[in-house]
Amino acid sequence: MTNNREKKVLIVDDNESLLMALEYSIQQAGYTVLKAIDGEIAFKIANSENPDIIVSDITMPEMDGIELCKKIRSVPRLSETPFILLTALGEPDERVKGLRSGADDYIVKPFDIEELIARIDIMYKNIQKRQFSNTLSGNLKELPIIDMLQILAQAQKEGVLRISAGDKSGHISIRDGNIMDASFMNHTGEDAIVELFGLSEGHFNYEPQKITTEAMSEPVTFIILEVIRLIDERHDLNDYIPNFTDKLVINSTTSKTADSDGLVLAIQRGAYTGHDLRKAVGLSLIRAELGIARLIRDGVVQLEQDENRTLITPVLNSKPMRILLAFVDAPSAKLFLEKTASAFNVPNTGGIKSGIADFLKINVSNVNLQIFSLRGEKKFSFLWEPMLQSSHAVIFVSCSVEDIEHIEFFKNKLSATKKIPFCLVSSDNTPVLDEVEYLNTTDKITAFFNKLIINHCL
Repeated sequence: MTNNREKKVLIVDDNESLLMALEYSIQQAGYTVLKAIDGEIAFKIANSENPDIIVSDITMPEMDGIELCKKIRSVPRLSETPFILLTALGEPDERVKGLRSGADDYIVKPFDIEELIARIDIMYKNIQKRQFSNTLSGNLKELPIIDMLQILAQAQKEGVLRISAGDKSGHISIRDGNIMDASFMNHTGEDAIVELFGLSEGHFNYEPQKITTEAMSEPVTFIILEVIRLIDERHDLNDYIPNFTDKLVINSTTSKTADSDGLVLAIQRGAYTGHDLRKAVGLSLIRAELGIARLIRDGVVQLEQDENRTLITPVLNSKPMRILLAFVDAPSAKLFLEKTASAFNVPNTGGIKSGIADFLKINVSNVNLQIFSLRGEKKFSFLWEPMLQSSHAVIFVSCSVEDIEHIEFFKNKLSATKKIPFCLVSSDNTPVLDEVEYLNTTDKITAFFNKLIINHCL
């Protein structure tokens, strides 16, 4: 199974001008287009090329669209191929006749090409879900664990996803869009998922079965976002993470006070190693690593063998700053990310897929900024609400006045969650709201981010 194979759409129409227009628009949407000017030719192409979706006019010479649909349905290998009929005839009896031939959808000319592409997209996503349900094993190079979990969650599957990488093995149990438990080698729960997400090679196998355990019971979307955040923070703090057998002591010379920190209290009460601390406080391994690393970085805690040596000097600007980038219009968000990446001479994110972009990491005045983008519409609040808790600032890329209702909804959710900076920006000069900052030059972008981190570093 692969997630980057060609997506083939066969379009059939005796009007060659319309055929060319459809070909261009559907190709722009990411599909490989096959063409035929009548049903006979289309049937031959379908038999040899196995298209994912067929879009056909009804009225054509040789063989019309209805006859073509019937013939397609008579071939077992093609019988489930989604079929959309196009026609200038809009009478109810014609629509019924078309649907009775086995067509899945029916669009009356003239039609909006964007509507047609949207219907094709929906059909293709349904194909992917069906294929995944029928092909329950594969290679992690072709389908990463994150993508598998999202597919299983969307399909509301219940079962166990088993993963093997060499002599290492693990599993993730899922039910109704929630991860119920996980294990990998000697790790369980959150720690297991952190390690599994780091696998780039290996194999998976999904087994439908009843899941009764509820060791975790967290939504897949929340787990994915949180684990990505933890992995990214561990990368930034890697130099401060000690061996968990080393003894830790409070640094009596530090000016920082952290009496309320559970880890500090545990050390004061006699927990000396990382293993002791984790057991005393009840943290997952990665959260214990991050907590101890932050204390060492800030000079609150040090390794016992370094007690008489020079302490690690806490760097004011070493704290990573996490920024949530919300957007409605994906091209505008992509343009903003491209300009930001260019301004700070870092690799671009590679675009936005399924409403989510990878982390964009930039360094501003020795502060590591991690920008994670998500769609900001009201209907996607289940995606970005969990991120608000761990973000230090929010940027909303505004594109048009149509964004305003989503911006206001977002701001209300933010104000009820956490008091952090909120900025409206635009990567061009589109007039939207008075408070929008237009970041259309490198100087404006760098000045904007320098200003944004001042309060974070104080």
